[in-house]
This record gives sequence, structure tokens and C-alpha cells, in this order.
Amino acid sequence: MIKFYLFTILTALLFYACSYKNSELYDNNTKSRFQIRYDSLHQEIKLYSDQLIKSPKNIDFLVKRAIAYRRSEFFFKALQDINKAIELRPDSAALYNERGLINFFSENYDDAICDYKKAIKIDSNFVNAYINLGVTYGSKRNFNSGLYFLNKAIELDSNNYEALEHRGCCYYNLFNIDNHIQKAINDYKKVIEIKPDYAIAYFHLGSAYLFNYHYHEALSYYDKAIELGLVHEDLKYYHDIVSNEINKDRIYHEKIDQYTNTINSDTNNIDAYYERGMLYFKNSDFQKAYDDLMKYIELNNNGDKLKEAEKMSRYIKCLIEEENNTK
Repeated sequence: MIKFYLFTILTALLFYACSYKNSELYDNNTKSRFQIRYDSLHQEIKLYSDQLIKSPKNIDFLVKRAIAYRRSEFFFKALQDINKAIELRPDSAALYNERGLINFFSENYDDAICDYKKAIKIDSNFVNAYINLGVTYGSKRNFNSGLYFLNKAIELDSNNYEALEHRGCCYYNLFNIDNHIQKAINDYKKVIEIKPDYAIAYFHLGSAYLFNYHYHEALSYYDKAIELGLVHEDLKYYHDIVSNEINKDRIYHEKIDQYTNTINSDTNNIDAYYERGMLYFKNSDFQKAYDDLMKYIELNNNGDKLKEAEKMSRYIKCLIEEENNTK
């Protein structure tokens, strides 16, 4: 089943796409744009380094260079700068939050969590720290804890599209809980209401609808993400999956209509009942499949497919009973 196949990919994909690696340096997927951003960051590092030679205890320059180091993935140097800044200003929630980001990007998730919690202890209304905690717990696949902190952020700022987006990703990954996929969809839709040009949210929406087999809705949101210029390595792949499923569905209904028209013209056309029944079976429409095969058996005394039809009808009957027992 496509849902089972997609879950293993989409769950990892969606939370990664929601992480900070979707922004900042990582939002540029072409080499030329990446290089431009990389060169710019190195220019910033040089500028702040020159300033720090003159003023080695200037917190502002230390923090700005730490951010530039972080975005350039020089995490050790970023930590050195932010630690100096914290020594100079140990009561700053923003500094602990920044150190948390550095630890997050270097995948020291437990240290990041400690830093974000220190930031919240200093400032209990620090929305970004709650969001960062939610994202970090999500990256550890502790989605319930992620939800807890993202809900805290949303309590403080109900229109924070980043918190809503990340909460949607947590809901998505908790797909086995009732209504959580729908809750994810609701969050992504609210993100779009707040920020209509936020392309990644359309991608998430498409993936949530794909998970529920709603191919036409999925395709419309994937199309919108492409229209908005989203560059994502998995977008084309899932767009193609949805397009193929829609095409298969169209062909399926065309064939069903063809056999139905044949039966309407000739109610004793046994081959049409058999072929339509097998199509229904392949599409998991078991009751209709059973009815058509039983009609074929009723009309057919010695056809070459009679034994196969009898065998299939018994099997499908078991499937119907199994479905009824699970309701």
C-alpha cells in the first residue's frame, strides 16, 4: 500500500523540512547561490573579527560573529564566542537561546535542550525558545514533548507561523493517534493564512493529503509550492507519485464506466461482470467485486473463468467479513 511505503519516507522528510535547516544557509540549493551566501558569511566573520581586535569584550560583536560561524557550520568557534558572551552577560535569555541553536545544528540535542530551558527560566515568555525546544524534541523523535513546548509557544503567540508549522510536523509524525493528520492539516492551513507565500507549508499540506490518499488535493498544494519557487529535492518525486496515482485513478474509472455501459446494454454479458468485478477487487472495493463475481457465477454454468470466479468470491467474502469485524 502506498500509505505504508510513504510513511517511512514522509515522517523523516517532514520534520527535517520543518527544522531550521530549511532556512538560513540551507534554503539555497544551487551551488552558485550557496557560494554567494557562504562568501558573505566569511566577510561578516572578518568584519566582526576586526572589530573584536579593538573591543574584545564587545558582546554585540561576539554574538554576531558566533551567528556567522554557526551559519557557516564552524560550530566550535561559534561556541567559543557565545560562551564568552554568556560569561560577560550570564542573565541573557537570548544568549542561551543562541547557544542552543549552535548545539542544535551540531546535533548536540541534549545540550541544546538545556540551553533553551535556561533561556525560558530567565524569560518565561520567550516564544522562540519554546519553538526551539519543540523542534529539538521533534528531531529526537520525541513528538509528544515537541507538541508540549510548541503549544506553549502558540499560547504566547497564536499567529506564530513557525510554531504552527512545527506543531503540524509533530502531529503528522503522531499519525497513529486519532485526528492527528487532520490537526497537522489544520496547522499548515493556518500557516498559509498567516503567510500565503510560505512555500514549504504547501509542500507539507500536499504530503499530509497524500498520506490520506487525497491525491487531487495533494497535487494542488504541490503545484502551489512549485509555483512559489520551492526548491526541494523530494518535491518533484512526490509530485510525480501523485500525478501517477491520479492518472491510474482516471484509467480505472474509465474502464469501470466502459464495463458498466456494456452491462447496461446487455445485462447478461458475463465477461463484463467478471472484468468489472476484478477491477473492483484490485481497487479494494470488495463488496462491489463480490456482487459482480456472484452475478458472473449465477449467469455462467461452464465458463473457463468459473472456477477462478468461485475461488475469488470465497476469498473476497472472507475479506468483507474481516472488514466488518474490525469496524
